[in-house]
Amino acid sequence: MELDLFAYRTLLYVYQNVFELPVYFIAHYVSDQIRKETDFINEARNSERTATLIKEDSVLKDKIYVPKVYWPLTTTRILTTEYIESGSRLTDVDSLESKGFTKKEVMDTAMKLFTQMLFTFGWLHCDLHPGNILVFEHKSKLKLALIDHGLYIHLPDQFRRDYCELWRSLFVLDTDSIERIAQGWGIANSDLFASATLLRPFKARAPSVQDGPLRGSPNSGYESSLKIKETMKTILENEALIPQLIFIVRCMRMMQGNNQVLGSPTNRINILAHGAAAGMMINAPPPSSLLSAGVGLPTVIRGWVEGIVKLWKFRTVLILVDIGFFFTQVRQWWLTQVIGDTLDSNRNRNNKKSQEGFEDILQRQLENLAKEEFGVTLDDSAFMG
Repeated sequence: MELDLFAYRTLLYVYQNVFELPVYFIAHYVSDQIRKETDFINEARNSERTATLIKEDSVLKDKIYVPKVYWPLTTTRILTTEYIESGSRLTDVDSLESKGFTKKEVMDTAMKLFTQMLFTFGWLHCDLHPGNILVFEHKSKLKLALIDHGLYIHLPDQFRRDYCELWRSLFVLDTDSIERIAQGWGIANSDLFASATLLRPFKARAPSVQDGPLRGSPNSGYESSLKIKETMKTILENEALIPQLIFIVRCMRMMQGNNQVLGSPTNRINILAHGAAAGMMINAPPPSSLLSAGVGLPTVIRGWVEGIVKLWKFRTVLILVDIGFFFTQVRQWWLTQVIGDTLDSNRNRNNKKSQEGFEDILQRQLENLAKEEFGVTLDDSAFMG
């Protein structure tokens, strides 16, 4: 394994020096994570830590299960855990329906797990493909079993505060806060950063001279490659926080893929946003700590009131997003169940785009964004497990 990791680090080093893209900084971080992932003692400890967090969480304790570790039969090379009988992968629709579960309740539960880990626990499972989330029945109720605990990242309190604030800012279009957080993390292009966070195209500011030619304007292949390189550089400026963000976006993409395969039954973005709203309250420093730090009482009260106002504006916007998602679901049902039944097979194939679900629409928009901004084609199979 060490030889493979050395080859990986060498490749990134050469890539950075030949193409002038700052990518080598992540080499040692990824290498360390892979070493941890192949240490089954570490995986067993991760598993028990996650189990403890879930048991203490009122939202998840009756819905998520982590298989027990059998320590006498576990070593650095062998992991022995409880077997989940009749467990099926998250996206096995036939198995879900045979158990009497709906796609929506299954995906809602999986998204709540991801949201709690991201915004509340600060302890994120980074390999949430459908094979690692097993659906089973326990006492006639739905339960999800979370397995494969080799790859986790820890998200510090301040990072979570900023990340919750970022989600609030994206929904209420607080461009000043978006720019502040992005710049604090060393990311110059806040719009692309926001798009990567939401996994949907986001544009809050008008194009500037620094952005280069307007999207869609004619330019040479050489000019396009230079623009792509400069765009990548703006995203990869900060070498301290980017590794965490890369793993978060990877998890986001996996959960989007899970929802997409199931036909977009869940308003994934809104569940994440509600999690961020809850995280704003949980992760906010208590007034007593501010007072003990020497902050004046009027300042503490003003900050508390401003925080409450921000939170309720955020939640009001989320209600509107829920309404929009509902109409998207109605549109999808109408096109597939009503109009679709009246179309012959040829017309049905031609109308595939009109029958897309919520995640299919976002996926198509993201593919266009990746093609225009980076000149790359997204490969869904990398995130489908």
